[in-house]
Amino acid sequence: IDHVEFVSCSQPDVDKAAVRFSNFYSLKPDDAKSSVTNSAIHKGLGIGIMITNANNVKVDGNVVFMQQIGGIFMKASHDVTITNNIVGGISTTHLANKNTSSEIVGIDVCNKNQNCRNLVVKNNIVGGCKHIGFLMPAVSCTESSTSYENNLVHSVEYGVFILKSNIVSGCQAFRNFKAYKTVRHGVLTYQGYRTIEVSNIETLD
Repeated sequence: IDHVEFVSCSQPDVDKAAVRFSNFYSLKPDDAKSSVTNSAIHKGLGIGIMITNANNVKVDGNVVFMQQIGGIFMKASHDVTITNNIVGGISTTHLANKNTSSEIVGIDVCNKNQNCRNLVVKNNIVGGCKHIGFLMPAVSCTESSTSYENNLVHSVEYGVFILKSNIVSGCQAFRNFKAYKTVRHGVLTYQGYRTIEVSNIETLD
C-alpha cells in the first residue's frame, strides 16, 4: 500500500483498524515486506494501523491523525519496521463504554509482555495524544542503540511508557528519545526490572 488516503475506515471497540496486517508468519527475511507507506489515515472511529500475529511488515512515512484509541498498534509480531511516521490527535469517544483514557496511545509496540523480536522504531513523531505517546519494550543492554532512536513526542500526558521485555534476560535499556510539553512524566516505567539503563534522553516542559 503506497500513497493511499484512508478516511473514516476503522471500527470502534475492536481491532478492526483502517489498515490491518494480521495472522501471517510465513514470510522469510528475504521476501518482500508487506507495507503501508506514504499514506494518510484519519478520522476513523478506531485504530489507524494494526499489526498483529504477523512478520516482515514495514510502516513508513505515514500520517495518522484524528483517530480514536490508537494511531499505530503492533502486538505479537516480529521483524517489524515502524519509521518516519507522524501520529497526532488521538483521543476517544468512549463508544460502548469500553474504552478509557488509559488505553489511548499514539504508537503502541508489543504491549502486554508479548514475544516480539527484531523491531525497528525510529524517527517517529507523536503529538496531541490524550494519554501516552509511545508504549514500547526495552532492549538488551548489549543490543545496538539504533533499533529505537530519534523518536519524539509532545503535547501528551506521558511521553513514553517503557515495557519490560520478556525475551531479554539481565540488563535492559532504553535510549535516544525526546519528550516535551508532557502533563506528567516524559519517561515512565515501573515493571520490576532487575537492571535498566536509560540514556540519551531529553525531556522538558
